[in-house]
Amino acid sequence: MSTQAPSEAAEIDVGARARAGGGDLAGWLRRYGVLLAFLLIVALFTALNPQTFFSLDNAAVILNNSQSLGILALGLTVCLVVGEFDLSIGYVASFIGMLSVGVMVTQDQGAIAGVLAGLAAAAAIGLVNGLVVTRLGVASLITTLSVGSVAAGLNYLYGRGDAITSGLPTAITDFNRVIVLNVRGVVFVWLGLAVVLWFVLGLTEYGRRAYAVGSSPRAARMSGVNVERTKVIAFVVCSLIAGLCGLAIAASTAGATPQAGDGLLLDAYAAAFLGSVVLREGQFNVVGTVVAVLLLKTIENGLAQAGVDFSYATIVKGLLLIGAVALARSSRRKARV
Repeated sequence: MSTQAPSEAAEIDVGARARAGGGDLAGWLRRYGVLLAFLLIVALFTALNPQTFFSLDNAAVILNNSQSLGILALGLTVCLVVGEFDLSIGYVASFIGMLSVGVMVTQDQGAIAGVLAGLAAAAAIGLVNGLVVTRLGVASLITTLSVGSVAAGLNYLYGRGDAITSGLPTAITDFNRVIVLNVRGVVFVWLGLAVVLWFVLGLTEYGRRAYAVGSSPRAARMSGVNVERTKVIAFVVCSLIAGLCGLAIAASTAGATPQAGDGLLLDAYAAAFLGSVVLREGQFNVVGTVVAVLLLKTIENGLAQAGVDFSYATIVKGLLLIGAVALARSSRRKARV
């Protein structure tokens, strides 16, 4: 999957085209249409549920429900920036959650040992993904799907398919009980991580190289960028953040289940692709991903308050993913014109 060219010359060129087309309604909608849709959705659900939807308490509920998806989608965004896919992230989140909690509870090694063991395993998985893609030349879709299957198998081998529902150290559970304006502690981890990744991808040399690789690996290599290393780092970061997602789920639920993160994969891709058309011309970016996660959770919350069956929310998210991919492709095509 290719993304917008991030080199300095390309950025100037894209910026000039964007300014030249600023009066174009189609161009405006490509950049701000998702934000407009967000406002319209909020207005619709507010009209349907005026007593409960538009309130600080409900905003806190949406934020609290966004934390796990938000963390996972941020990691995926890093991988998509370099033009690669990672289908293992949901399984990695589940496995790392079980492994970390198992080390803490079953093996009684404490919170620090559990967290370090989980993150080390996540980094190893990401390294395997990156090396298989860059050294062996296997497509990232196939590689990460296969590695995800391995992670799922290791998950069941380690935990025997049993959930761990008690005994988690208070250092983990108490962290999520820290509440500011009804917003739980893990939410601040998510938002803090977003700030860090925004800085890294937008303002550092690695970020510029990552966007260059995602746009054109060949051109990036001719410019002196180590394409393979840039991709491997992205896979490792993506997997580490997936592991962090597993830990966040464990902190939120005070335990671990074998499939805790499996169901987040579709939503993470919907958020990343939808986010690529927020303020950008089809370019994956951190701010867009955060906005898209909040949009998805707002829709989910609004439908629940309206009494709509959960299955319809799943259908809506699937349609949004299709629309997001189509919008991203259209935006990139228009940006090159």
